[in-house]
Amino acid sequence: MGAEPDEELVRRIGAGDPAAMQAMVARKLPRILALAARMLGDPAEAEDVAQETFVRIWRHASGWRQGHARFDTW
Repeated sequence: MGAEPDEELVRRIGAGDPAAMQAMVARKLPRILALAARMLGDPAEAEDVAQETFVRIWRHASGWRQGHARFDTW
């Protein structure tokens, strides 16, 4: 498995760093919104899903283990 591009951000988020979370949102939001909108067919629902995704990242980032799964699939 190659280097994980999000490893440092996830580590910092897991440590409670709000700036790292802000950077993660900036990095991932467009992709998450596009995927959710395609799947749900509703932009408002896609925004709700994206918000819940980032809440879960904030709460559970400390549980991600590099090498077990890519962050994007975790």
